[in-house]
Amino acid sequence: PRAFHGGFSLGPNCGEAVNFALQDWIPHAVDANERYRTFARPSVFSHDRLVYTMAHNIDELRTPEICKSLSQELRRLMQEELLLRQKLIKAGVRDVSKDVDLPPNRLDKLDE
Repeated sequence: PRAFHGGFSLGPNCGEAVNFALQDWIPHAVDANERYRTFARPSVFSHDRLVYTMAHNIDELRTPEICKSLSQELRRLMQEELLLRQKLIKAGVRDVSKDVDLPPNRLDKLDE
């Protein structure tokens, strides 16, 4: 977020990149995600899915600060989801979730 990358090529090439983030990345990622929404720009990857994957693999998180930040972001995502669902229902969209048979959530497939 708020970072830039540039490259220059004189013809066919092959490139590789490694992306990483420090433990305080979550607030910056939230800002970037909101900025992308403002411009209706699709994300390169799903912020929500990354957060859920981290939560699913919480045993691998190394510090209490990361766990606390992750917990706060999960709460924020849940509150946002509930608020947006209510807005849809108030706008006249019917909730048919109880009328539709969906496959079960597969947490074991979350990382794939």
